[in-house]
Amino acid sequence: MAPAIAVVQFSAEDPQAGLGAPVDVEVVPRRNITAKAAASAPADDRFAPHPAHAAAAPAREDFAAQGPVIATGHPGLQGVQVVDGNPDTAAHIPLNTREVELETAVFKGRLLLSVRGVPTTPAATRPGGPLAGNRRTFHVAVQGRFKAPIAASDLLSGQEMPKPPRLSAGFMHFILGGAAKVFAHTTDVFVEEGKPMHYHFPVLAAAQLINVSRPGEEPDLLAAAEDMTLWDAALSGRGGAPLPSDKRRAFFDKPSHLAGREIGTDLVWTMHITQSLIDFSTYKLGLPGVPVHIDLVPVLDAQPLQIMAKTGKTGDYVFNVLMWNDRLLHSAEKHDNPEEALSGYTRIKDKFKGLLGW
Repeated sequence: MAPAIAVVQFSAEDPQAGLGAPVDVEVVPRRNITAKAAASAPADDRFAPHPAHAAAAPAREDFAAQGPVIATGHPGLQGVQVVDGNPDTAAHIPLNTREVELETAVFKGRLLLSVRGVPTTPAATRPGGPLAGNRRTFHVAVQGRFKAPIAASDLLSGQEMPKPPRLSAGFMHFILGGAAKVFAHTTDVFVEEGKPMHYHFPVLAAAQLINVSRPGEEPDLLAAAEDMTLWDAALSGRGGAPLPSDKRRAFFDKPSHLAGREIGTDLVWTMHITQSLIDFSTYKLGLPGVPVHIDLVPVLDAQPLQIMAKTGKTGDYVFNVLMWNDRLLHSAEKHDNPEEALSGYTRIKDKFKGLLGW
């Protein structure tokens, strides 16, 4: 496994504090690839979606009609994840405008996805909206009940990439490790040559808001306030008030505090996860201490970013949404020679020489 690379600790809400304006990394775009062509592509195809994702990849005309970002389910959950009564994971999930009903093998509830940079963004930036008055680039709100008990330490979120690293494993460990640390310091980052990559972190240490309520007493999805005392009375501060979100996150960022706790089936959980580092409309990432915006298109190799939660031991997903970007699939049809497109990876690595000690 690639050695861990030190990552500067930082705040998810103000990642660029104290830094000059980052610049963009130059990359060479990739050739055009449609979902139909990708479906039969081998798993190691450099510029096509992995077969695990290909069935949900939107066509160019979909982006032309809807904007640069499209959300779908994960094809691996076909018939398992049902959104608004539809089990087709290739169906598009609304962004910003409304919540959807969601059901999987382990969860039933509702989900609202809010993203900047798309035609429907004004619905989320209006007064009282989840993206109003802040720098967040996306906001995820989910509310519902679990169908089976889950150990608190086993409820995870993160990113999973079925392709092996196309760039060096050290560079990818730097990228994934830095992204994971946005949400929690307790992370599992796996990057190894020739193998699928992932990073995971505990949801209870990462979510910016968690509310636990009795069925029938749950708050509106966006009106929820931090309060986990119904689940665990020890999660309270002075005078019995709910422990503030930042202190709850720090508390559960220690594995020993997750151990022995269980999420049951009798209460309604409302969770919000937000961040401001990834711009889904451009697919660029800004990491603290890194004076450039990292273009994720060549880094991800046609693998869409995920918004998901899962159980670590069984691998069952609470929900799993793929966030596709037009550039990820359709930005480089002018490149008939794959080697020309691949040179973009080398340019990225060259940009980071010295910064990473290579």
